[in-house]
Amino acid sequence: MQDPKGRDAILQARSLPPHRVTCAPSLDLVFQGAAYVAIAVPWINSQGKPNMGLFSQQQVESIKKKAKISSASPPLMFSKPALAWMNQQMKLGELYVRIDTPKRLVEAAKQDYPYLDLAHDVAFAARDCQQALDRAMLQQARDFIAQTQNYYVAC
Repeated sequence: MQDPKGRDAILQARSLPPHRVTCAPSLDLVFQGAAYVAIAVPWINSQGKPNMGLFSQQQVESIKKKAKISSASPPLMFSKPALAWMNQQMKLGELYVRIDTPKRLVEAAKQDYPYLDLAHDVAFAARDCQQALDRAMLQQARDFIAQTQNYYVAC
């Protein structure tokens, strides 16, 4: 999404109007004054290490009141102080945080952060997401078939 050349096509393919989506150039700007933040960051970075604590309490505190954070990344992408702050804001009704992650991570995080909306396989069970996955799998199958059709040889 950070590549401006491909961003509009990706957003349009996902039925998102490009003019309504902002891809922040820095992590500090991701949250600053935002009403809604969507996070989908791989757990392992390009150096092969976990992206643990990527988002700080200071960063999440800069979000608007009553904002929404939706993450498809593991809870520990946020620092522990950030998770504690978000948990408290959820308790007060000042913020909404949904983190959809593997079941084992949900169970561990719920003990320390009971007010966060932690779930497993909910976002990925959405109909739009399932349709996108189905289309991607179908395209991969078509591409594979197209590649192999030229290699059959009669003996």
